[in-house]
Amino acid sequence: MAVNNAIYIFRGNPFLQYIEVTKFKNDISSIFEVPKEVIGLPFQEYYAKLINDYPSYIQEIRKTFFENILYSQLKNVFVDRIESHPDLEVEKFKKV
Repeated sequence: MAVNNAIYIFRGNPFLQYIEVTKFKNDISSIFEVPKEVIGLPFQEYYAKLINDYPSYIQEIRKTFFENILYSQLKNVFVDRIESHPDLEVEKFKKV
């Protein structure tokens, strides 16, 4: 039986200025229960701990991170065309 020794290292520092950390943590807590001691961690450690400790929620964590970037301070930025991912359509973006 193989043992997974991989760890996640947060590399989203350039985006932290665009995210509302408290809102992100609240959004994640509404998806699954996160221990209080984890919630109190600095964001980089918090995010890495989520990815490492809750692998079954990785898709939701990443989606929430993306949505918090897109809809926080960047809510006045309009995306005309995204060519790198054909599944992203205008209808999939929600109005906040």
